[in-house]
Amino acid sequence: MLIRLDHALIVRLRDHLRRMGLAYLVLLITFIPAGIAFYRARSNVHSKEAYRFNSIVSDSTALLERRFNETVQVLEGIRGLF
Repeated sequence: MLIRLDHALIVRLRDHLRRMGLAYLVLLITFIPAGIAFYRARSNVHSKEAYRFNSIVSDSTALLERRFNETVQVLEGIRGLF
């Protein structure tokens, strides 16, 4: 679907961009550091969450292994009674 622009609208748009072009340029330039800050913050949060997840998994795995070994020892002790 094509939008038909009349000549007056094109002239008004061109005049607007001529007057406000510098403002739009400044706006675009300020988006660059904001985008970089957003990317770094998101990456930092992801890294911290990954570390937290791995830490919880490691602790849980160690706890399960310890409990498994304790259970094996108890069962071997019970086997020794019979």
